Amino acid sequence: MIEGQQRELTVQDVAALTPERLHARYAWRIARRVQSMLGSDDEREDLVQEVLIAVFQGFGGLRDPACLDGWVAQVTANKVRALIRHRRTRSHASLEALPERQMPSFQSNLDARFLASRAVRVIDRLPASDRALLLALWFSPATLDSIAADSGCAPITVRRRFSRARTRFERLVRRDPVLAGRV
Repeated sequence: MIEGQQRELTVQDVAALTPERLHARYAWRIARRVQSMLGSDDEREDLVQEVLIAVFQGFGGLRDPACLDGWVAQVTANKVRALIRHRRTRSHASLEALPERQMPSFQSNLDARFLASRAVRVIDRLPASDRALLLALWFSPATLDSIAADSGCAPITVRRRFSRARTRFERLVRRDPVLAGRV
């Protein structure tokens, strides 16, 4: 047998697998697969450990021992994809990136104050991702290109999301009886 190759498992082999044996058999495969899917990454070693834990917890429910190698590969791929999806959701513009609120000044123009409070209520009804994007573009020095660079997506994607958010905002403003005449 060539070093690094391992024979196919039987039912008795699976029954005799301990966490130590599972680690010895699959840790290097999992690490190599994660490396190939993620490349150089700070969370790579942690992800390998998460996959090994998932394998330790789930291998007892495997019906066909001949499928163990493929099952481990699939668990690895699923965990890497889940990490990538999780990173995408974290990369959207957030309200935390906005500068801290300053104490409001006294507004002597009561009509403008009333309109502003109605607009705030409309903005609060938007989905969180749309609200964060609109606020970042309208009330901070951020640009579409800088938001795209920060979130790791294409500028056209941010433009499309901004257009969708602005359309939603305008649609909600038109439904407000006070703001409808101002748009």
